[in-house]
Amino acid sequence: MSHFSHLFKVSRAVFITITFIFVITWLSKSLKELGLGVILKKSSWDTDSYTPLTVNIDYVEENLLTLDQTDAQLITYTRIRHLTPPSQLPYALDGPLDNPSHFADNFSIWVSKFFHNKRNGIFIEAGAHKGENPSHSLMLELGLNWTGLLVECNPTLLPILKKRHRKAWIADVCLAPNQHPGINNFFNPTKWSATGKLETAMNKRSRNDKVMDEVRSIPLYTLIAAIGWKEIDYFALDVEGAEWEILQTIPFHLLTIKVLTVEEYFQRQRGVVRQMDSFLRRHDMYFHGHIEMDRLYVHKSIRKLIGNKEIG
Repeated sequence: MSHFSHLFKVSRAVFITITFIFVITWLSKSLKELGLGVILKKSSWDTDSYTPLTVNIDYVEENLLTLDQTDAQLITYTRIRHLTPPSQLPYALDGPLDNPSHFADNFSIWVSKFFHNKRNGIFIEAGAHKGENPSHSLMLELGLNWTGLLVECNPTLLPILKKRHRKAWIADVCLAPNQHPGINNFFNPTKWSATGKLETAMNKRSRNDKVMDEVRSIPLYTLIAAIGWKEIDYFALDVEGAEWEILQTIPFHLLTIKVLTVEEYFQRQRGVVRQMDSFLRRHDMYFHGHIEMDRLYVHKSIRKLIGNKEIG
């Protein structure tokens, strides 16, 4: 009996071990799909320089408003929670796909000429709107195979943007006016259409402005680090008033922006244009004129592309 008892105990131990391994494997797979406290799997849209790591969801959400933009846990959390990868589905645009020039505007035309029709570039468009007409990046994406990051937190526009199936990342947040995440009012000024504004220390709403929603704001660097980029070819910053505050959050020693356009109207209204120019120049970004109503800056590392024309 002792022999059979021993075999029974061994068999039970093997069964428990196999069951335990099965449960752990299933649980791990399930958690990975949810993005809860696990390592993310690599996929076709991962960038080479992004390294997945374990993230404690509870820790990040409990400390969200105090975490620095370079915090590794925040970066991974942002990738899980706030970034949608480039769509693998066919485009769903209103315009003709076989004619990229149909989607061109003065910004994308200038950028494409400046970079001599460079292919496979990287853009950021903050204030991405509906992702098509207006768009400063769609022609670059369709005609020159660029990809990038589309930032849009407007609850009215975001669902439309996602339905375009752009071949770029989408961030469903606003860019933070500080070096840590925040919760901000997103409001619609009287007589404005679907466009909205992020309430910040400088971008105050009036008594008649309608608050559309409370939105999360994430620092630009956190979003870029979550994707894995270190150089951006073109950054279009047009967010109706919070531009100057957003620019001051960028750690330029960690991120190179080659061409930058910034909506000028609100900066001139507040008298901070010269201050903004000086700040950007200290970070090797030189004023180069205007594209429509936006100020244009070029990084010193690519000044040679301008030729003999003076910058700044």
